[in-house]
Amino acid sequence: MEPENSRVCWSVALAGDQDYLRKLAAKFTDHDFQVVQKDASFSLTRSSWTTLDMDSVMKDARCLIEALKGANRLAEGFRREIEVSDSITETFPDGTSRIIVRFEEHLSLVDSMEIAVTDETGVVRVSTPLDRVDIYHRVSLADETAARVMRWYARDDRSWGTLYNLLEAVNSGSGLSIKMGWLSEADSKRLKHTAGSLKTVGDESRHGHESSDPPKKPMPLGEAISHVERCVSHYMLWKANELGLLDP
Repeated sequence: MEPENSRVCWSVALAGDQDYLRKLAAKFTDHDFQVVQKDASFSLTRSSWTTLDMDSVMKDARCLIEALKGANRLAEGFRREIEVSDSITETFPDGTSRIIVRFEEHLSLVDSMEIAVTDETGVVRVSTPLDRVDIYHRVSLADETAARVMRWYARDDRSWGTLYNLLEAVNSGSGLSIKMGWLSEADSKRLKHTAGSLKTVGDESRHGHESSDPPKKPMPLGEAISHVERCVSHYMLWKANELGLLDP
């Protein structure tokens, strides 16, 4: 087996709000990825990258960032841009390093107030948005479907096609949103029927032809967004509980 100290290490530079980057560096210390602070500089690194080549690191970094963006958007509802810098650094076993590639991506995160919740036993639990980002992103690291949901959720696009894909992923082929009571069966059918109707939503339809009669009472886009975003929120917490990632 190759010794750990003989492997190349990769890191991706981060730029943006220095105060918030310090908070991220303090928060993300025990994951399989870390936000690392060195003097006034910050970088994103991951232990599994030591076994990957440069292209694989770039691909994984983009997926990691997109999922984290979705986790933050779900926790916050709005965002402040923190940018991934235009460099990836390769560090060799002898401690020397070099910048070898340029790419651009964005890490969208935002600071906000703490939320205090009193449970049924009278215990007050304080939760910050960054705590929820942490939970959502841990879920996405552990489950590929959840990661895909977070990447889709990160997009500004709230088209019918994206909403349908999000709901389909949440349901995972088993109608989970209906079984768990996050969405009624009637609303689910109405949303899907509207999303698939070319005559109703035009070019935004997830189908290229009309495969059935259009809905008699189409669902407004705003209502569909509300339903799907609620389902995503419930799904991520349900998945976190299933994975044992929520505090008892």
